[in-house]
Amino acid sequence: MISPFFDILQNNYVYLSHDDGWYCKLYCKKRQVPTSILLNKLLKSIQKSLCSKISTLPDSLVKKITELSSHGLFIQLDIANKTASIKLYAAGEYENEDILFDNMEHVKSKLMLEVQIQPPNGEENETVQIYAKISPKRNEAIFAGIEFIDVIDCLPTPIENILLPEPIHVGDRYLHKFELLEGKNEIAKLKSHLAHLRGKFCFVDYSNTASANQLTEEQIAELLYLTHMYEPLKTPFFDTLQNNYAYLSHNDGRYCKLYCKEWQTSTSLLLNKLLKCVQQTFCDKIHSLPDDLTEKIVELSTQGLFIQLDVEKKKIKPTPKKKFATIKLYEVGEYEDMDKLFNNLNSILSHVSYEIQLQQS
Repeated sequence: MISPFFDILQNNYVYLSHDDGWYCKLYCKKRQVPTSILLNKLLKSIQKSLCSKISTLPDSLVKKITELSSHGLFIQLDIANKTASIKLYAAGEYENEDILFDNMEHVKSKLMLEVQIQPPNGEENETVQIYAKISPKRNEAIFAGIEFIDVIDCLPTPIENILLPEPIHVGDRYLHKFELLEGKNEIAKLKSHLAHLRGKFCFVDYSNTASANQLTEEQIAELLYLTHMYEPLKTPFFDTLQNNYAYLSHNDGRYCKLYCKEWQTSTSLLLNKLLKCVQQTFCDKIHSLPDDLTEKIVELSTQGLFIQLDVEKKKIKPTPKKKFATIKLYEVGEYEDMDKLFNNLNSILSHVSYEIQLQQS
């Protein structure tokens, strides 16, 4: 009304998210802070997807973002073939953010700058970290380091139909609450826009459109409770939908919950994800994980398990050296508060429960 800053509180910030969480307002006492947040978010997204050795953004990009953000700026980040392509568009001011996304074609006609970033050449080690806690009695798995794209690619039974209890923006497309995506083509289209997925994401699968349209008010209420509280009142599986899965990503994307009608499916997903990471390292020359490694993962995942995969990557030379992948398993135990788990990682990583080294033949 007068100012969002209060002498009594001595507050530096006021944060307000919209009802559906897909945009927010942030008041900062220091004017340069929002720009720093924007630049840090972009840098972290590149580091997570491309290479942690990228420590700064190009000066030309920083300067242009700083200039355009005060007038309304749309940033698009595409990751493909180990290259980050960043495009800046002059968006202008929009009082109604829905109008901005409805007007996206016009916005994207105003390309102001395009920059490509590649990881540095030379020797590079890559680390993949996965947390898993699989609860057979609850048909629930908590994962960190496994994202929606992994669920689509690594589940033994492919998903063909998805119901979205919550609205979400994917690329330029706005998917409404309780929207139905039917068929493999729709799932593939959703997957192709995953780089632009913003905010919390949740879905349940269903057998056919007719069944999904027959949800009762009580079942709808159950679904909405599940997606907001992350815990089902009765069960995450609905006879009407005949669903096998319910997927819930946390607000900040650090971890997700996956309910599988057959709890062993969660274990298969975990093993398939790890195998795919190993295959990427060894050019698909490894077709299965060692039996003793598989047995140990199955055993520890029901108690709480942290997996670390260290991949030795070297610059290609006339006589390239053999590649190695080291897999370490750490027994974690149960953490109700996931923040405590991440804050306690140094202690967890000090005690290796199992270690194996794979070598390219």
